[in-house]
Amino acid sequence: SWNYENQYVIPSYLLSHDGVPGGLMATYYDDHDFQSPQVTRQETPALDWGLYPPEGLSSNNFSAVWQGHLESPVDTDTLGTIGVAVSASSSMRLFVDGRLLSSHNFTAASDILPNILPFEFTQANATQSPPHGVPFLFKPGVIYHIRIEYQALNNEKRIANQGSVNSQVLLWWNLVSRGEDAVSQAVAISRDADVVVLALGSAWN
Repeated sequence: SWNYENQYVIPSYLLSHDGVPGGLMATYYDDHDFQSPQVTRQETPALDWGLYPPEGLSSNNFSAVWQGHLESPVDTDTLGTIGVAVSASSSMRLFVDGRLLSSHNFTAASDILPNILPFEFTQANATQSPPHGVPFLFKPGVIYHIRIEYQALNNEKRIANQGSVNSQVLLWWNLVSRGEDAVSQAVAISRDADVVVLALGSAWN
């Protein structure tokens, strides 16, 4: 991505369930009301089912719950953002440590951002949090309990082309301390390091 803040996928090695790393535990329901559980599996909630239901389900009208733990990787208190993005005709609720952080009902349009956005968008929004991002203080060494509730409806006819995605979900974060001097923060952390690997670059925004 060329955005200062974007929907960066939380990596699977920081997600676990019952002490087993590699993702959260997903339970899929063959309806959109969490009533008929069909499939369970461990995975990272960064998924695109296209026109089709998840494997093991017979319908695109489905719901799912992911839960488990997220290990914070930061070296210092970091006020970043966390969120869940979904495709059109979907709803989601994100809980952290039992507290509802973010939710939105069935949407007319997807709020999943592409990797490369138009220049005009980045000029206006490059330092803004993506849709439904919530400020969140990541603390060193803390393990957070995560729960995501997701519902997908297939309520309109679709034609198989690049714009025909029916259901997507993306658990994302930004580990950027907003309102702080990121350079000063990096210098403070590096003072305790034996080796610093520094990568520099620039983007059009």
